[in-house]
Amino acid sequence: PMYYKYNAVLRNPSSSNNKFATTIHCIVSGLVKLSRFTPLTENRRVLRGLKGLRLPENFLKEDEYGVSGGVEYGLLSTTTDIMTAIQYAGDGDPIIFEINCGAIDRGASLEFLSQYPGEKEILYPPLSYLEVIKQPRYTEVQGRRVTVLELKINSNMTSMKIEDFVGKRKQLYTALMANIAKEVERDLREWKPRINERLKSAPYDFMYMTYKSLKKSITSECRKILKKWMAQTAEWYNEENNYKEAIEEAMMTKEMAMNKMRYWIEDTTGDCQCAPLISEKIKSVYWMTMADLHNRLSSKALKEEERLELSKRLCEMHGTSITSGESKGEPPIVLAVLRGQRELIPLLRAAGCDMNARLADGRTALHLGAMLGMQGCVKDLVEAGANCMISDKLGRTCAHFASSGGKLEMLQHLQGVCEEGLLLVEDKQKQTCAHEASKTGQVEVLRYLNDTCGQELLLRKDFEGMACTNLACYYGHLDVIKYFKDTFGQEALLNVNNEDETCAVTACSRGYLVLVRYLYETCGLEFIKRKSQRGLTCAHVASSGGHLEVLEYLEEICGREFFFERDNEGNNCGLYTTKQ
Repeated sequence: PMYYKYNAVLRNPSSSNNKFATTIHCIVSGLVKLSRFTPLTENRRVLRGLKGLRLPENFLKEDEYGVSGGVEYGLLSTTTDIMTAIQYAGDGDPIIFEINCGAIDRGASLEFLSQYPGEKEILYPPLSYLEVIKQPRYTEVQGRRVTVLELKINSNMTSMKIEDFVGKRKQLYTALMANIAKEVERDLREWKPRINERLKSAPYDFMYMTYKSLKKSITSECRKILKKWMAQTAEWYNEENNYKEAIEEAMMTKEMAMNKMRYWIEDTTGDCQCAPLISEKIKSVYWMTMADLHNRLSSKALKEEERLELSKRLCEMHGTSITSGESKGEPPIVLAVLRGQRELIPLLRAAGCDMNARLADGRTALHLGAMLGMQGCVKDLVEAGANCMISDKLGRTCAHFASSGGKLEMLQHLQGVCEEGLLLVEDKQKQTCAHEASKTGQVEVLRYLNDTCGQELLLRKDFEGMACTNLACYYGHLDVIKYFKDTFGQEALLNVNNEDETCAVTACSRGYLVLVRYLYETCGLEFIKRKSQRGLTCAHVASSGGHLEVLEYLEEICGREFFFERDNEGNNCGLYTTKQ
């Protein structure tokens, strides 16, 4: 019975919200498998009866390329029994599709599991192509005139089986690793001139051909790595952490494999150097190379151009490539910070990397280090020449991010080593570090900013007239409000924004009952009752937000008549509740 629903979705996907995706996929998977074990009919033909269908002219007539017919988007049900086909064609003069099939284009026999085995059904998967190969002919069956249209079917056998779908990641990954193994073999052959040049100073290695054993050890290990990944189950690859681990190894395998040969050619001298490397794993030799590069970079006698090249090479071995020209990816210095590779910062600087390189939103590595709380990275970036005063596209400096995250020690360090005035910078919304700290409830940062820059910074308003207290009420930070009251007095809580909205209106609009209660106890009833520029009261905004507990408290302190107050347009709380 579900046949009609499945075909309706296949023929017109927008006709239903339920696409039956999993069910249809399982059915198609079964058809593809079953068709391989379905014997061909003796005449290699199957039949389909058409009911209430008028064939369009472009189905029967060849186009300019000599092609006729069309694609069946749904499941194509056929039979080997002429009477069944005529039965499905209905009353009147029936139309029968006589479909030629072959070894590849054979459907799946459902006779052994059908509710109606006598129908001898052969089912084809969706998207099978039916090509008209002859003009219609007419025949008589049991006294009925039958129109027969001879077709050739191209069955859609490219649909994935369930196993293919589940194992897609494994298939892609093992194909990638197999290709990497072949690339290593090819590149080693292409390195023959370099190998021959190295053998001029290695007569023993040449005579006993240990270099060939070295090559073999590399290719053999690549094949072993491939076998290791092929042995994993398809389900293993569908776990995100497992797949990430596999991809990371794939990205490094070729580089590590070729490095083993390069290490012998470039980083060793003299004879008999091949044999010790043969038993070493490619990863071990990779680490040896990195250690040698670090040791060479520590030499004070190293020339500047040599230091530049060695630094670039070491950065690339850490997985951070330094390319010339404009790159579409993240800058190397940004990637180093995101990956937590603090040790790369001085190397990237030595390699000529721009310490102030920006992302598309204008942020630098210093911004990200401050945002992520990586104090060590921030310290090294500043020492490497990163500019603390650079702002992103929203005008925020690294100090804004450090303040927002409550990174007090980082903020103190930046204040000590960066240009004077860093903590006073305003972004494009005229918000300072104090505003950022207030939004996230960072009282210790606010205390430090007050001690360092004075109360003028903490009492500034942003572009919308929001002071730190207004923002603290918007984000629900009672401890910030208490700090401002204890430090600057009640007056600090009385600020109104450009809409003439008080902290109480803001707190009510967000539903922060504990803040509303504190503001009432601190600033009094008139402060709670004060209207905004548009005539809005605390009751209006609490009703609009659906904050029942706040409304109950307002009734308790202001009386029920407070709810009948009207705004400048004549609306009371009831209308705001209806809108909500």
